[in-house]
Amino acid sequence: MNSQLQQLIEQYIDLYHRYSGNSDSLDKQAFKKMLDEQFPDTDEKQKRDQLFQEADINKDGKLSFAEVGRLVAKFVAETHENSASKKGVPLATGKNSSSKSFRRRQGSVAY
Repeated sequence: MNSQLQQLIEQYIDLYHRYSGNSDSLDKQAFKKMLDEQFPDTDEKQKRDQLFQEADINKDGKLSFAEVGRLVAKFVAETHENSASKKGVPLATGKNSSSKSFRRRQGSVAY
């Protein structure tokens, strides 16, 4: 039986491939579709282009699995920071390296 983290990793890989299809990369349209469907409650949809440009490290006009993974890691870090802050839990580091490009309407999570 897979651990909870192993299951999450497998689900993330499956989700990536749902949007990347046979190309194993996300073009801007696939990226926007993924954001629209996976983060339906974001307020700042106009920042999707900026987010795509920031994530496209090698500037080839598409996002590889690794590039999307870096972006997801930023989302996870931001969610953790917001959760810890609301609970009054001090973070282990003072650095804030996460992306604040997208915001949930509830204001609890920045994407």
